Amino acid sequence: MKYFAIKKHCENKFMDFQYIHTNDQIADILTKSLPRDTFQQFCDLLDLPPFHENEWKRKDLHSLQNVFG
Repeated sequence: MKYFAIKKHCENKFMDFQYIHTNDQIADILTKSLPRDTFQQFCDLLDLPPFHENEWKRKDLHSLQNVFG
């Protein structure tokens, strides 16, 4: 049933599907472990702040100190 609805939308030019190369799949940032440069590139494309590993480690350590006093 869903197939026919999608097919109809495509025929009516309501929807258009395009091939996206695996290196350009921005959604991978949410679903995969990525190399640092790819992760940063996708963050930039999504207008997310830069990722600094040391800053994250400090935040995690600080939150643990709050939990364990």
